Amino acid sequence: MTPSSRRSARALLPLGIASALFGLAVSWMVDEDVVLPARESLAVHSGAVKELHRGRSALRLRLAGDERTFRYLSKAGEMGRVHDALRDAAGPMVTVHFDPSAPWTPVGEDTALYTVYELSVAGRFERRYEQVLADWRADEGTGRWVGGVFLVVGGVLIVRALAARR
Repeated sequence: MTPSSRRSARALLPLGIASALFGLAVSWMVDEDVVLPARESLAVHSGAVKELHRGRSALRLRLAGDERTFRYLSKAGEMGRVHDALRDAAGPMVTVHFDPSAPWTPVGEDTALYTVYELSVAGRFERRYEQVLADWRADEGTGRWVGGVFLVVGGVLIVRALAARR
C-alpha cells in the first residue's frame, strides 16, 4: 500500500464514524409509532388570514379573532399548495383544526405555536386529517430509510479504513 492510499484510508475512518453517528441520530429521532391527537380531540377556529409567514419547514399563520399563532408543518404534506391557498385567501374564511393542549414554543421565542392537523379555505378542504396523518407517517418512513443508509455507508467506510490499516 502506498503512503497516499494509507492517508486516504485514514481519512475514511472519521468519515465513516461521522456517517454512522448521523445515521444513529436520525434513526433515533424517527418516531416508529406516529400518533397524532385524535381528530375528535382537536379544537377548531375559523377566521380570515391576518398574518402568513413561510419558513423552510413550516407555515406560520394567525387568524382574525384569535391571538394564537398556528403552524402547518411541511411533514404534513403539500406545504406549497397550502401556502398558496392561504396566501390567496384574502376574504374567505380559513378553518384550522389544532391540538389546544400541546402548544410548542421554539427556543428563544415567546410565542407558543399550535400545530394544524386539518385545514380548509372557504369551506374547501386543503388538507384533511387523514391526508396529514398519511404524509406524517411517510415522512417518518423516509427518516428511517435515510438513517439506515447512513448507518450502512458509515459501517462500510469504517470496515474499509480498518482493513486498510492492516
